[in-house]
Amino acid sequence: MTEDSIGALPAAKINAVRRNLCMLILFLTMLFNSADRVVISVIIDSVKAEFALSDTMLGLLTGPAFAFLYVLCSLPVARLADIGNRCTVLMGALAFWSLMTGLCGISQNIWQFFLCRMGVGIGEAGASPPTYSLVSSYYPPERRSAALGFVNIGASASQLLIYVAGGVIIVNYGWRLLPILLGIGGLVVALMGCFILRETRESRPSSSFKTDLYAGVKAAKALLRIPALRHFVAAFTILMIVGLGVFMWDVAFFSRSYDVPLENITAALGISGFLSGMSGLLFGGWLGNYFGKRNLKSLGMVAGSLLIAAFPFLAGKYLVHDYYLAIAFSTGGAFFFGSFFGPFMAAVQTTVTEHDRTLAAALPLFFANLIGMGAGPVMIGVLSDLLTHLGTAESLRWTLALSIFLLPWAGWHAFRGSKCLQVSVPLDSHTSS
Repeated sequence: MTEDSIGALPAAKINAVRRNLCMLILFLTMLFNSADRVVISVIIDSVKAEFALSDTMLGLLTGPAFAFLYVLCSLPVARLADIGNRCTVLMGALAFWSLMTGLCGISQNIWQFFLCRMGVGIGEAGASPPTYSLVSSYYPPERRSAALGFVNIGASASQLLIYVAGGVIIVNYGWRLLPILLGIGGLVVALMGCFILRETRESRPSSSFKTDLYAGVKAAKALLRIPALRHFVAAFTILMIVGLGVFMWDVAFFSRSYDVPLENITAALGISGFLSGMSGLLFGGWLGNYFGKRNLKSLGMVAGSLLIAAFPFLAGKYLVHDYYLAIAFSTGGAFFFGSFFGPFMAAVQTTVTEHDRTLAAALPLFFANLIGMGAGPVMIGVLSDLLTHLGTAESLRWTLALSIFLLPWAGWHAFRGSKCLQVSVPLDSHTSS
């Protein structure tokens, strides 16, 4: 098997230069994955003004428009990646969601915008699971936490790109240019990835998509019988109500609560979010590697502890009334929030064997997007409108502050998952608890 063939190239035969190039592509993929998902948070008030929407309608636009088809497609796409070429699935998904993001920028009415956001959801269903699975194939268990943390720095880098550049673009050129530029950038990365990424395992034989899909659903049910994985799924789902539901409203919150120009708000959030998120991911990856070398079961404990540490900072962000203090709390919260992902995803990948890793990574994302992205923004919008009708001042502030109290609950599930974790034990040896 030559390096340029379509088939698998074993990880041991991928030299350091090629592995680093592959990691760069995965980093950029996660950057555009996050950027194209959350670009709506920067343009949210501009879209509200142009299409005359309420907060409830904005919640439906930012949440279900994306989440419905993401959830519908995530498990089938993960199954395709597990039995086939993960690189092909990943780059195809990147190209599709990038195209849909670009089309958001030329939408002429709210229904066209809604349909394009649904298209982004379809494409992004093929993003994170193959990425995490490939990283886990490129690196041994004791090094995965840091490697997974590195690719997730792409999500923090997207904040810098979206918030800093996005604020300037919106103020000077209007909101439509931002998704168009993101779409073009993602298509370029997808083209590069077709020539650089390498699969490390042979595809498993398959009979038909219908059979494979049925087998995928059956495999997902089997995975969910693993007690540790069930707790990890619960932890991530609750967490993403905050990450995908609450944080989606941050630009709107700061714009409505403080008399500060939009470009200043987006720059502050972008720079602080990038620096704290990047350092948090590196710290979490290092922490996960440090404890993981001693005991892989400790990865969930590390992840849960980092969530508990993030709670007072993120609560303070919405409870204080000083702009600079709120930005400071936001920075501290983003550090610990970002630190969570490396140890957590490494813990999830540790629960299963190689050919189930993509599906195992997809399960937390499936439920997190179904509830976190699907219901989170709508919940925030409805509660904000309700508090407004009841005469509550700064209704969005109090809605976001109350939602942060979900974090300790997510941390508890991470602790429980760690306690009942069995490392890479065959599925039929797990029992419910």
